[in-house]
Amino acid sequence: MRTRLILLIAALVCASTATARAKLLVEIVAEKQGDDVLLYAHLQNCLSASLEMTLDLTNMQSSQPAPVRRDLIGPRTLLTTLSKRDRTKAWAYKYRFRYVVGRTGALPDPGAVYQLPFASGSPFPIKQGYGGSFSHPKGTPSEYSIDWAMPVGTPALAARGGRVVGIRDDSDENGLTTDYVTKANLVAVEHADGTIAEYVHLKFHGVAVTLGQNVRAGELVGYSGNTGYSSEPHLHVRISMVKSPGYDESLPVRWDPPLDFSPGPQKMEPLKTETRPTEERVSSERSVDSAK
Repeated sequence: MRTRLILLIAALVCASTATARAKLLVEIVAEKQGDDVLLYAHLQNCLSASLEMTLDLTNMQSSQPAPVRRDLIGPRTLLTTLSKRDRTKAWAYKYRFRYVVGRTGALPDPGAVYQLPFASGSPFPIKQGYGGSFSHPKGTPSEYSIDWAMPVGTPALAARGGRVVGIRDDSDENGLTTDYVTKANLVAVEHADGTIAEYVHLKFHGVAVTLGQNVRAGELVGYSGNTGYSSEPHLHVRISMVKSPGYDESLPVRWDPPLDFSPGPQKMEPLKTETRPTEERVSSERSVDSAK
């Protein structure tokens, strides 16, 4: 019994450690400078991102008009400085932010061709294609995404060459509630034209590249899995460009060989409250009140 108890405690400690490692690709950090508060965006395991932040201020003013929109350059970007209007009165601030991988200014290459993200001849069916009702509905940023059903651990290959600008491989969780939307392991590759390819739902510790690495089409980027908003093993691939800081859109691209998006059977029920649950699209907030 004592041995079993020790093993249980060890398992719980490992689970807690795994949870503690999980972090978003972009984080907001507040720093005090005298009576002012400086809000910075920090890139974590990410080299290319854009952000929009809204502010709700009480007895404070922002050095930048809200909403604050930024392409994030470098690991640390000052977003705004918050100052008290009347130092004798209570103050408070609340911010909400959203971000996407990539920066504004992409000019998609109309001649670009994308190859299948797995070994030639592999019989992996498309579970959900362009406009899929489960999580790629028409008119949403995920519309032109593709889900290939494949076993956990299948090598995922770059569909087009580029630079690795985002990675995550610390999650071992999956489910079909909004709690799991930001828990997918992924690799994001930025192409020469500024578009982004995301390879999502990779297995725990399933990333095979490093941040800043240049990869060629057909090169290994990771191993498929079942993490994040997912009920069964598959690889989600999405090509996108940033429309404005914090907002992007998926793009229809030319695949070689051409793909058949004929609808197939779906075992999952659509998520009603989240229009793009398969990628890491973060909307987060924090409140600070001098009276508390």
